[in-house]
Amino acid sequence: MLDNLFKITFNKLDRQSLYALADYLEVQASILRRRAEDKEAEANGRRDRIREINKAGRDALEYFFMGVDKELAIQMAASENDVPSINVAANMKRQLQAEQAAIRKKQSEEVIRLRGKNVTVRKIAKALGISPSRVSQIYREKADAAKSLKSKGNTTKEIADTLDLSIPCVSEILR
Repeated sequence: MLDNLFKITFNKLDRQSLYALADYLEVQASILRRRAEDKEAEANGRRDRIREINKAGRDALEYFFMGVDKELAIQMAASENDVPSINVAANMKRQLQAEQAAIRKKQSEEVIRLRGKNVTVRKIAKALGISPSRVSQIYREKADAAKSLKSKGNTTKEIADTLDLSIPCVSEILR
C-alpha cells in the first residue's frame, strides 16, 4: 500500500526533485544506520558490564566461601573488577540464592529417591547432613503438593515443573 503511494507521488516529481529526494533519503538512511550502530554498541557495552558484575559477584562469593568476611569479600571483588561494591553485593546475593536453591533441589530429589527405596529417615538425614525432621518435612511437603496437583489433573511433567523436581522424583512420590 505504501509502495503504491510512493509510486504515485514519485511519478508526479520532475527529475531534479527526484535526485534531491534521493540525496535527502541517503542522508537520513546514513543517520539511521549511525543511530542503530550506536544502540548496538551501547547494548554490547551493557552486556560487557553485566558480565563484569557477574564475575565480580562470583569472585566475592568465592572469597566468602574461603572464609573471608562478607563485606571484605565484596570490597576485594569490587576493587579487582572495577565494579561498584553495591552491584557486587547484589550480584553475590543473587548467586548465593541460586546456589542455595540448587542445593535444596538436590536435597529434595535425594530425599524422595531414598525414601522411595525405603531408606530410613535417620539414614537419609545422616547421609545428607540434615536433621531427620527436615527429611520428613521435605518429603511431606513435596508429596502433599504433588498429590494435590495430581488430583487437580496436572500431568507428571507439569507437577515436576511446578515443584522444581525431576519427573522420576514426581513419579516416585505418586506411585
